[in-house]
Amino acid sequence: MQALAEAVKSSADVVWPVVHGAWGEGGQLQAALEAADVPFVGTPVAAADEATHKLRCAPTADVGCLMRVAATNCEGVAPAGLRRLLTQSFSFAM
Repeated sequence: MQALAEAVKSSADVVWPVVHGAWGEGGQLQAALEAADVPFVGTPVAAADEATHKLRCAPTADVGCLMRVAATNCEGVAPAGLRRLLTQSFSFAM
């Protein structure tokens, strides 16, 4: 990633990162660009990282003007308990 940022530094005035996936949305690309002192458009590294963690970010995004999909943490839940957790969390029968 750092080699990419260094290569871009010599060929672009500014980067407009339009990418999908953890390395693009999660701040890794932005961090490499910052380290190489390459200006870019968009979210700073810390905000990009925060936004990729949906449950951690939810309270920040929970303001009156934004709508968001309900979320629940399924990490560590055995498959047998997943249906019950989702039914309880989202109030719909499966």
